[in-house]
Amino acid sequence: MSQEYRPPVPATRRTGRILLLLWAVLAVSQLGYVLTFGHNQPWADEWEFVPTLTGHEPEETFYFARHNEHRLPLPRAIYFGLWQLTHDFRAGMVLQVALLSVMALRGMQLAARLRGRADWADAFFPLSLLHVGHCENLLMGYQLCFVVASGFAFCVLELVLRRTPENAGRTVEFGAFVTLALCLSGGFGIVLAGPIGIWVLFLLTRNGRRNWPASAWAVVYLSIALVYLGYVFTTYERPPDHPPFEWKNWFASLQVAGQFLAIGLGIGVGGVWFAVLPLIGLACVVAARGIRGLPIGIFAVGCSVILLSVAIGAGRGGFGSQMGLWPRYSVLAWPLLAAIFLTAANHRWLPRSLAIAAMLAFLPNTLYGLDFARRHDGELSDIARQLYAGQSTADIVEESLRGGQAERARQGIPMLRDAKIGPFADWKGSP
Repeated sequence: MSQEYRPPVPATRRTGRILLLLWAVLAVSQLGYVLTFGHNQPWADEWEFVPTLTGHEPEETFYFARHNEHRLPLPRAIYFGLWQLTHDFRAGMVLQVALLSVMALRGMQLAARLRGRADWADAFFPLSLLHVGHCENLLMGYQLCFVVASGFAFCVLELVLRRTPENAGRTVEFGAFVTLALCLSGGFGIVLAGPIGIWVLFLLTRNGRRNWPASAWAVVYLSIALVYLGYVFTTYERPPDHPPFEWKNWFASLQVAGQFLAIGLGIGVGGVWFAVLPLIGLACVVAARGIRGLPIGIFAVGCSVILLSVAIGAGRGGFGSQMGLWPRYSVLAWPLLAAIFLTAANHRWLPRSLAIAAMLAFLPNTLYGLDFARRHDGELSDIARQLYAGQSTADIVEESLRGGQAERARQGIPMLRDAKIGPFADWKGSP
């Protein structure tokens, strides 16, 4: 009886399979989190969109409407398109899981390609992206605006690292498209687009003549972006309840900026952000000094995130010195960590240090996300019970929807009943 000899699986291949399994488990667990704790109900800012979603207000004014200091036509178009397909507020939540999963997978693949093999340090990507510390985004479909902006920033990293003389034209063209898309993704997207747009202009001046068809499209995209920015800035109005930046608040603004950068590892490190921030700064220095000829595009992504931290610090510092510690911000700060990791993929200890940091942050991120979900689920389940009990709009608003949501909910609950959405479809109460 003959026996076929099978050589042992190479360690690098085994590592890749283990990483892929980790990615799949975390992606499925994040999807399970959304499907378990997400509700087919509007939450917080989403009450503002109910009239448009249910057809009681025109769609045309929805896309460019101002939301605080932002205009978010691209995320709103995606959000409205998902609504038209599903009539389910959870569609945006599921899309966020899909985008985060793709980013985590592509990050691992890029890192393995850069060093020529997989390494356990690549677990940084699923551990830092596929945790439920992103709870504030994951449980509100409209928060896809943050994930979309982060995804476009990550696209720039991939463009830079995959750039060759043969695809230089396509890199310029797609880089300009990403710049435009970021501008259309809100005020945070506009800030991210600044350094990235400068990088695209740099590539145009160097390679524009050799790749004129792609360069022509790049000029078109950048021109549209400039026209749109002119519209945004000429129509800008500071929200009346937002304090203006004042130099006397400089220390609070500096704290908020630092908190924003630190929670790129997740809100779970919020309690020790002041210790995490210097480590991230050190990682930036090591990554930049350890690589000869640092790709300008990667530098642009890093600068864009740092610039965004300054903008958020200036814009939110007037509210207090803890305003950078919001779970929603972590996904916007994450591209800086991805840029550091991919720049130093072959470094002896930096990628593994980032992976260890992501491992240490994973448990507190999870605990925070589960506690947040428990409270969120309780609030929305209470509303559903009140709807099934036939309570009036006034009673529901009084018990569960006070504050800024109250007036929107008074109008929105009957609209959602007429549209037969989720628990509102069986509501028998009086408007």
